[in-house]
Amino acid sequence: MPWIPVCPLTAEFPRARMKPTVRDFVASRNRLIKTIGQGIVMMALVLGLFAFVGNNKSIVLVITDNDQVSPALSTTVDDGSAIQISKAMAVDVVLNGADTVVHTTGSTVGDVVTELGVEESSAISADLETRLRTLSSHLEISTPKSVAVTVDGSTAIHTTTEKSVEELLDEADIQLGDEETGSASRLPQPLSTVLG
Repeated sequence: MPWIPVCPLTAEFPRARMKPTVRDFVASRNRLIKTIGQGIVMMALVLGLFAFVGNNKSIVLVITDNDQVSPALSTTVDDGSAIQISKAMAVDVVLNGADTVVHTTGSTVGDVVTELGVEESSAISADLETRLRTLSSHLEISTPKSVAVTVDGSTAIHTTTEKSVEELLDEADIQLGDEETGSASRLPQPLSTVLG
């Protein structure tokens, strides 16, 4: 029997070289996959740290008088404070025939109507739930008006959101004949001009 040297540090016999088994191959492959996965995670963490530090830049935000800032600008900032800024949006509104621009932090037509204090019975060119960003044109609002209409000496009060005398007479189902003159020349004029 040949002499086999003993390792002096471990006092174990050296292993004879054996042919690798499938189990050794699978274990080796799993160690490799685990090491590669850990390397990818470490690289992602390092790159994320560099991205965070590199992107830690100042943001310039211009706040106008129409924007809402909460809490108020004079409020003391503490650790963990939250500041909410609602940017105002300009909305073109035609209110009773007059063009105006409304600056609002609301998001719907209903918010603009509420902000203007317009009556619920007003004629509005879009649904109250319509998002302001989806409006394709200006917003038209016609508030109710009480108008005295006198026909052959008899006066009746009509409440209307119509814009012109002609539209009011159509709404009130008042027909003018060909021989009726005087008021017919004023039909296309707005109610505010005629009743002025």
